Amino acid sequence: MDNGMDSMLDTYLYETNSLLDQLDEMLVNDEKLGDFSQDDVNEIFRIMHTIKGSSAMMEFGSLSAIAHHVEDLFFYIRDKGIESLDAGQKKELFNLMFRLEDCLRGEVEKVESGKPLLADVAELTAEINAFLKRISSPEGELAEGSKPGVSETSDSPDGLHTAESRENDGKKRPSPLFPMTLSLRIPMPCVSSMSFWTTESVWKICGLL
Repeated sequence: MDNGMDSMLDTYLYETNSLLDQLDEMLVNDEKLGDFSQDDVNEIFRIMHTIKGSSAMMEFGSLSAIAHHVEDLFFYIRDKGIESLDAGQKKELFNLMFRLEDCLRGEVEKVESGKPLLADVAELTAEINAFLKRISSPEGELAEGSKPGVSETSDSPDGLHTAESRENDGKKRPSPLFPMTLSLRIPMPCVSSMSFWTTESVWKICGLL
């Protein structure tokens, strides 16, 4: 690595470790109380959003993928309110979050020591999605996902809205021109600005708007 990349990596590691320390402190304090505060729900969402973006920029796929799915989980909880979970679901959420924190820390330690990161986190992200499905099914969200016009993707279990898909709700979308899903591969140098892209802007780039 050149000096510029070394500096970026040092900044990434410092910020990510600080965010994970903050996350651990919140989880420990909230577990003692047996509940998450709404402020902490918002803060966990922000922490995961930050880790997702910075990890994607550094091309640390496992860290970005895990944080992305936790972000979607807390987007739902933030939207519905932590009171929408019963006591058993909150306990399950605490256990899940402590394990996810350990996994994220383990991946950061691999970055620090130059070891390869996990190549496949599908089992872990599926567990996050399964929990999201369980807490959202009483709300009727799952049935809504099967209606015509609601797409289902691997990152949006059973058609549930995610943090990114919600931002596009209500915007004009082009009529479906093809039966297949459009997939774009964007060079990694562009990743740091990807959070500003919308579905509509992607269609414009492809000349479909």
